[in-house]
Amino acid sequence: MDRPDLHGCHDTPAFGISSWIDWKSSNGSDLLTDSRNNEGSATLILIVGIIALLCIPVFAVLMHWKLSIELYPDGVRRPFNFPFITGGDLFVPWDDIESLAVGVFRANAQSSPNPAIDIHLKTPRPPARKIFDTPDRATLPVYAVAAENNTVLAVMRILLSDPRSRQLLARPDAPEWFTAPPLSEQYELSTSAAQLGGSS
Repeated sequence: MDRPDLHGCHDTPAFGISSWIDWKSSNGSDLLTDSRNNEGSATLILIVGIIALLCIPVFAVLMHWKLSIELYPDGVRRPFNFPFITGGDLFVPWDDIESLAVGVFRANAQSSPNPAIDIHLKTPRPPARKIFDTPDRATLPVYAVAAENNTVLAVMRILLSDPRSRQLLARPDAPEWFTAPPLSEQYELSTSAAQLGGSS
């Protein structure tokens, strides 16, 4: 997934703070337009600059936080990649999975439900992340991955029921099976489908 360009975020705090300093030091700023060259506008642009400066670390953290699901011949992994927080990775061997079911994940009582896959465990274990798991259930947040939710569940059910098929995950091209095509290709496919549907 492409990461957002934060160059504009770096410019806003510098402009806001330097405009205010320039205005305060000379009772007028060369950085502000004539219509905005007053104390109220200088203070406002300082506040905007400080808010933008505080947002940079938040964006940096969010850019590095990702949820994913990884399927291996020997089990399912849910890495927890969140800056400054260690632990929370989950690995469940196929042999320890009792069943797979459609689930729902809510970050809190007020949040909207998000699709998830519930892994019911044969052997209870301490939850890797209490926000996702209980001792007898692990939750995979399929809403956060690029692959289509029902496809992920169907593939996992096949892999659970047929141990021989799990060896296909060891193939070098296996990750490509679950990688969504680029947006330009998705658009091309959808427009081609629409044109074919319209011409019949």
